Amino acid sequence: YQLFEIVPIALHSVFRNVKSGVIIIDTNSRILELNPKAEEIIGKTQNAVLGCPLPEVFTEYGKLVNEQNSIPELSAEIEIGYSERIFEFQINPIFDDANNRMGSVVMLYDITQRKHVLKELDAFARTVAHDLKTPLAIQSSLTELLTSKDLSSKEKSEILVEVSQGANKMINIIDALLLLASVRNKGDI
Repeated sequence: YQLFEIVPIALHSVFRNVKSGVIIIDTNSRILELNPKAEEIIGKTQNAVLGCPLPEVFTEYGKLVNEQNSIPELSAEIEIGYSERIFEFQINPIFDDANNRMGSVVMLYDITQRKHVLKELDAFARTVAHDLKTPLAIQSSLTELLTSKDLSSKEKSEILVEVSQGANKMINIIDALLLLASVRNKGDI
């Protein structure tokens, strides 16, 4: 069957074309192979790092990389200095059929855009919270005033107009949020 011929080719094709960095290391953390995306991320070719210990390639994270021998599966966020990009750095062990550790796969997922979007979302949430808190505080105070027996009908009417205006302001803020959400959902984020 051609099945046995195509599987290794397909696996190699995935390894070469995956959008994340992939580095294969042995039990001594020496680099055996890396894909083109990993070369791009670390700024070095496979020939330049082949056989090098992983901590020498990730010098800023040497301690973290050395922990991979004591922690079965390691995951951390790292920033690659020259590229100013943020990556999820994962090390997963590779075992043979007899459950002997043969090495590890290092995965580098670019999470820069996700981190920036989360930062923007956090700032946006703070702004929205502030923008809604003010009219809600006013609403609360005005409704307390409405329970006062010392107010005339005219004063109560004026307060109800202010409550209605505050409610409309909050509705407008929420409508703007919903519009923004629908526009962003149509985008690529």
